[in-house]
Amino acid sequence: MPYRGADTPRPCQRHGWGRMVIVGTAIAILFPSILRASITPTVFSTPTATATGTPTKTITGKATNTATNTVTPTPSFHIQQQPIEPRVNTPTPTIITANLLAWYKADTLVLADGAAISSWADSSGNGYTATQATGGNQPTFQSNVVNGWPVVRMNFGPYYMVLPNFMSSLTAAEILIVLKANADPAVQGANAGLWQFQTAAVGASHYPWVSGDLYESFGTGARVGPITAPAVDQWRLYNVGTSASHYVVRMDTTSLYDSTAANTVGWPASGKTYIGASLENAFASAHYFNGDIAEVLIYGSELNSTQRTVMSNYLCGKYALAACAPPTPTPVVGTPTVTPTNTITQTPTVTLTYTPSRTATPTNTATPTQTPRPGCCNCQNGTVNAACSLTDEHCPGGCCASGGDTCFIPFAVCAVVP
Repeated sequence: MPYRGADTPRPCQRHGWGRMVIVGTAIAILFPSILRASITPTVFSTPTATATGTPTKTITGKATNTATNTVTPTPSFHIQQQPIEPRVNTPTPTIITANLLAWYKADTLVLADGAAISSWADSSGNGYTATQATGGNQPTFQSNVVNGWPVVRMNFGPYYMVLPNFMSSLTAAEILIVLKANADPAVQGANAGLWQFQTAAVGASHYPWVSGDLYESFGTGARVGPITAPAVDQWRLYNVGTSASHYVVRMDTTSLYDSTAANTVGWPASGKTYIGASLENAFASAHYFNGDIAEVLIYGSELNSTQRTVMSNYLCGKYALAACAPPTPTPVVGTPTVTPTNTITQTPTVTLTYTPSRTATPTNTATPTQTPRPGCCNCQNGTVNAACSLTDEHCPGGCCASGGDTCFIPFAVCAVVP
């Protein structure tokens, strides 16, 4: 068989002859059957990949926040005294009725403004109506004067009311009166009286005297005074108690005079008990009250502290007497300290998006089985398909087996140069 160089056409490609291989200076002829038997194809398996890396997580959604706060304020605050509200229509109050002898209220009078008062009914139920038969001595009725309530007006006298003789046998008594003098001190002695609840041998009661002091002779054989007192030309709660071993004068629940010395209890003669005037007295001079009276209560004994508190609350509240209101506390200005305790419950809606980082290391150990492409050259039987060219037998980087068009890689396994 003649020698063919590298560029000389190879007859085996058409006639199925063996191929000639030049190795160094030796020449070898390999037949197709031998080539097929000596070559074991290497089949590549499907690559396996191992992914490594930390996924990137994106959370979207709205959390539901349910919070419960427990607030404990530190007592640092500002105290503000609330004023007493006007009580034009006061609900039925709590009244001490034990030993209540007489009760005179201006709001029980049904009269026109400025009308003269000839009788003043007793609200205690005892029937001790106060009267004034003389027209020139009758006080007048005035509506809506003190906290919306009416009053009995006794301006500059000689106006007064006469009480029945129901006190002559008393060994103790207490009187409470809501009143206001027109002037303090009194303009003159003739307008410095208050009432007559003493014997004719005792000096008159003055509210106030021309000096501005008080003198008191309610139910006693020895007049008390002078008594220093707050200004009486404003609405006050005035209170006097008498017994054999006690004599006390109070204004707006505060004691102005209090004595536990022996006391001779004494009362006027029949028909000589007055509200608004002192006519029979040790000085034989007439003194009339110059001012307004809203309410009077007379008890046949001294009240205890609890009873007196009840009655003071009633009268001070009804007439909005600022002077006997509780003292205004010293303001404390500060900022409350709040310590909240929160309990939060969240129900989020979450969408996760992962972007993994992967490092793949393929491992190929399998031997593939390849099927010849249809329509290509087959060197084994020497036939040539018209649809193929000789170059179809060439495999890049390897060789084409004579048994078909299977490419074997690497080149080292082939003994034929394609």
